[in-house]
Amino acid sequence: MDWWWSALALVTSLALAAALRRTLDVAPLQRMNHRGNPVPTAGGIIAVFAFLIVSCLFVSAHPQRVPAAGMIAVAGFAAVGLFDDVVGTHSARGLRGHVTAALRGQLTSGATKLLVGLAIAGAVAPFYASGGWRRLLVVVVIAGAANVGNLFDLAPGRATKVAGLVLVALALVAGAKQAINGAPAWFFAAALGLLPAELRERLMLGDAGANALGAVVGVAAVRACANSTTSLVIAAGIAVAINIAGELVSFSALIDRTPPLRVLDRLGRKK
Repeated sequence: MDWWWSALALVTSLALAAALRRTLDVAPLQRMNHRGNPVPTAGGIIAVFAFLIVSCLFVSAHPQRVPAAGMIAVAGFAAVGLFDDVVGTHSARGLRGHVTAALRGQLTSGATKLLVGLAIAGAVAPFYASGGWRRLLVVVVIAGAANVGNLFDLAPGRATKVAGLVLVALALVAGAKQAINGAPAWFFAAALGLLPAELRERLMLGDAGANALGAVVGVAAVRACANSTTSLVIAAGIAVAINIAGELVSFSALIDRTPPLRVLDRLGRKK
């Protein structure tokens, strides 16, 4: 019956998006989108609320099955993402920029998000690994995936589409029950509920939503690799490689140069 909880997350997110759209339309959250138009950022917090509502209802119905790891990952990464949405500036960009600023004695919002994100991933790791090295790999996968979510949140719907493709791939490789059952499915469904408003450019996921979405994809990847250390090493390597690539190339330019990716990226977006 997990599909029922996912459907509830989707409906709850749609309802909250309609009810909170004007509430988010305040000066501290206004950001220029890819067209140069002001759009409320941190809209992904709506998906977080929907996810938490569904998770709490699930715990009420099944008190012996608390989805603690998923709730920690979503709430934690959403919190640090919201912090970056509200106080973040463009004074430092990318990992190199934040590290350089830290060496000058300035802890940027991005560096804060990195440090706290590693701590959150460290809190989630014991749910999926017992050994020290395996826990470290889990931290790399979840924290790395959270930042990848942020890297793809540069166009309406892009982060959600990428997350959907990865979750489908994980389900095909490891089985839906193994990889995406529970928290990953619920939060993705909640993010999917924001997709219509996002594609119409009425809100952005922001770091609050994109980081949490990336984190639950990381959780799904860890669960898919639970029975194989080799698979976990590969997943960690992929997460690190994508983050390094984000420092060196523009994913937006790459997508625009690749016709199939460009078509998928623009699917449903305003002309």
